Amino acid sequence: MPSTRAIRGRIRSVKNIAQITKALQMVASSKMRRAQERVEQSRPYAEQLRELVSRLARVTGEDIGNLALLKQRPIGNIGYVLITPDRGMSGALPSNINRKAAASALEQQKTLAEQGIQPGIEYIAVGRKGRDFIMRNQFHLAAEFTNYGDRPSLLDASAIAQVATEAFLKEEVDVVYLIYAKFINTVRSSQRLCNCCRFSRPPMKADRAAKALSTSTNLTRRASSKRCCPATSTFRSTRRCSKCWPAFIRHKW
Repeated sequence: MPSTRAIRGRIRSVKNIAQITKALQMVASSKMRRAQERVEQSRPYAEQLRELVSRLARVTGEDIGNLALLKQRPIGNIGYVLITPDRGMSGALPSNINRKAAASALEQQKTLAEQGIQPGIEYIAVGRKGRDFIMRNQFHLAAEFTNYGDRPSLLDASAIAQVATEAFLKEEVDVVYLIYAKFINTVRSSQRLCNCCRFSRPPMKADRAAKALSTSTNLTRRASSKRCCPATSTFRSTRRCSKCWPAFIRHKW
């Protein structure tokens, strides 16, 4: 049986370890909070920038000029930019992203196979987990980018974009999809797939206005159908207004 002195020493060591663990938890929560703020602050800018580029796709004919990113061409080869973590200890995040990439590739191959096209699939891996997944399944790896850390710079993103853009301009791929995890909260994220090099045209203002008018008309019809209407002799509610109650009495008697 250990002595009293040894037991006291163990108690002190456990307390010291608890203090160190608490300090590490505080540091980790501070880093998480700063990363969350950066994501939330950059999201509106990214969405507005993508919408701006999509609006440029309205330009047609000779106005496009040499802007190859706004031209539409048949899809024969597909490229994926797969963004995953470099290290583990992130739960199911890497496997969910990899699963999303594999499912998207299979769906695209099936869709094009029905049209008699056998597409080629190329991957650009950003992060070790995605690179390991691609190499383990013996997919075609066009480029890899790793060890970017928690704060990648604009130059790092530019290098990735340059590789994807050059492959599209050289017609090595006809479309480039970006697969990433969209942050929702500290315990939840959703896997997203977006088109990087083929921008679709947004609806014109007239189309949007017509759609909004149609929606408003449908809502008005639904609201009016729940009210009593003397003209059509439909009385579905037991609560009558002062104008409809006399008509209801005449209709009933």
